[in-house]
Amino acid sequence: NLNGKFQFGTTNLNLAVQNLKSPLLRTIINVIAIVPELRKNPNAALGSLAGSLFGGGNTGPTGDWRDDLSKSPIDIIQASATIGKQRMDLQRAFIQSPAFQATAVGTVKLASVLTNSQIQIPLNIFVHRSLAEKINFVPAGTPTNVAYVALPNYVSLKGTVGEQKTEINKKAIVGTA
Repeated sequence: NLNGKFQFGTTNLNLAVQNLKSPLLRTIINVIAIVPELRKNPNAALGSLAGSLFGGGNTGPTGDWRDDLSKSPIDIIQASATIGKQRMDLQRAFIQSPAFQATAVGTVKLASVLTNSQIQIPLNIFVHRSLAEKINFVPAGTPTNVAYVALPNYVSLKGTVGEQKTEINKKAIVGTA
């Protein structure tokens, strides 16, 4: 019987990447941090990504981008959604730091027990152009005034609110290699 809308916005957070406790935010950082390794050795990177997303292995930034990510605290978090007819439609979630941006649009099918609610949310991640240039990841023809470059859609959040699962898009990983 829940119906409504919500909007949430913050600016000037200065939220240090190395101190993140949110599984969602850590997933975004882990995906970004693994990209240089994906370009060099996709098989090893796939194992590292899976390990960091599923609770094992390194959970912090690695490789050449470590300093750039750790020096770029999250400064903006915004979200808006509508709720009704036993679902929540995430219309826009947005996270930004000087090094990256992440967006998400998706649905949560609400269950009587909230933790059993089904989620389906693909993550779209963009890195600052200077980071993309370090690994030759700026597509040909990209205008020089574009500040952030889109990464392939490597992961989607699925499962339930109580037990989120991260689905890895292996085709995107192979394409990166």
